[in-house]
Amino acid sequence: MSNVKTYQLENVLFVEDATDMHLIVKNALEEICSVQSVGSLTEAKNELTKNQYALLLLDITLPDGNGFEFCQKLREQEEFNELPILFLTGQSDLESRIRGFQVGADDYLMKPFDLRELMVRVQSKLRRVQNQKDPKIISRSGITIDLTLQKVTEVGNTGQSQEILLTPIEFKLLVIFLQNENIVLLRENLIRFIWGEEVHVSHNTLDTHIYSLRKKMGNLGRNIRTVVKQGYCFSS
Repeated sequence: MSNVKTYQLENVLFVEDATDMHLIVKNALEEICSVQSVGSLTEAKNELTKNQYALLLLDITLPDGNGFEFCQKLREQEEFNELPILFLTGQSDLESRIRGFQVGADDYLMKPFDLRELMVRVQSKLRRVQNQKDPKIISRSGITIDLTLQKVTEVGNTGQSQEILLTPIEFKLLVIFLQNENIVLLRENLIRFIWGEEVHVSHNTLDTHIYSLRKKMGNLGRNIRTVVKQGYCFSS
């Protein structure tokens, strides 16, 4: 399993010169994304060049420039044209809010803001990103999933396709596994993805559903491997 990568949440870049805000925002969002904080536009440029981010949280007044101008320049570059940008700023006047959207921001949240509102807005942007990534058909190791029809088929020894009948939870698990091939999925994250934040589900319950999924998949069920003291990994 040495070639298996560790599962990570979507990466979010937070550009803010007040260091106390870094910790506040990171703690508020740690369950739904991984936040990288920088204090200047120069650092933000370097991060966006080196790493891929699903969302940019951007202040307006920064030590080495203006967030409005930075946002506008990003929108002029094809590689950042679709990057969701949310302004987090103390500038609450109408003209600033209007300008934020004019230069290409997707959202604008004024300080002081409620952390629950920030989380909901960030979740909305990340959900949009994930929906853009997700294909309608997923094919791996002889398994094909039609997300529109909620149908799973496999190619048998005779070369003919046959449907695998799964429960809704088994279907969701299989989709997550195939979308994250060779990535270790922690039990806690799998439970959150399948049942949500508000429902308490034990590790044993998750293990039971995965056992049933493996059994229905026959020989292909071996591709769902147990990672001791962590979770599961799908690898063909």
